[in-house]
Amino acid sequence: MDSSKDNSPDEVFLLKKRITELEEELYKFKREANAMRYYLDNAPILAISLEYPSCKTIFLNEKLSKSIGQPKEKIIGLSPYDPEYSSMLSKEIVDRRIKYMEEMFRRKKMVVFEDEREGRWFRNFLFPIFDEENNLIQCGGLIQEITEYKEMEEKRLEDKEKYFNYLIEYSYDISTIFSLDGIIRYIGPSINRILGYEQKEIIGKSIYDFIHPDDIANLDGCIRNHKGIKKPLISFRLRHKDGGW
Repeated sequence: MDSSKDNSPDEVFLLKKRITELEEELYKFKREANAMRYYLDNAPILAISLEYPSCKTIFLNEKLSKSIGQPKEKIIGLSPYDPEYSSMLSKEIVDRRIKYMEEMFRRKKMVVFEDEREGRWFRNFLFPIFDEENNLIQCGGLIQEITEYKEMEEKRLEDKEKYFNYLIEYSYDISTIFSLDGIIRYIGPSINRILGYEQKEIIGKSIYDFIHPDDIANLDGCIRNHKGIKKPLISFRLRHKDGGW
């Protein structure tokens, strides 16, 4: 018997040590993976991961599964290019996400976009996932519902618009918007209190019809050279409805 083929005690010890280290690394990896899975399943976001280049779904969290209304098992393995995928959402939404996914793959950088589904708004983050050799291997997706934020944003805009309209209505100034040819497109309601006109009497007419003849050249020069004027502030007289200035 050739004793040279037998493992020495040192080799056996090193082998057992390496096996133990691998088992510890595997245990640590599983523990971290389970912790990450638990976090993603309980975080207030929707999460998904697609394999590259097949684009097959390899992970999605419980919240996304519930949002789509399908069990995970039915979605895992599907690609956004599969017809069955579109039937779960809508072709319009899927096509939109494919567009941004392909952009992300092409640029290899995160892309962010928003979309709306059945009255609910979502902000989508698609980002590339690389291996240790910097090869693209997955597409990660985090989807945040922003319906409440959108509603608050819309309300803020409405409040700002109401406040702006209030300022215009009760202002001691006349607010107006007119085109470069002098046609009045908008004029504030204070025109009635200050000059006696109704808004409908003014809108659509030329601003030059209401300016004192001696001030027309000054305003005309300001309009023609508006791009080169740093402070386009001029004074001119307007005709009151009773004929005065």
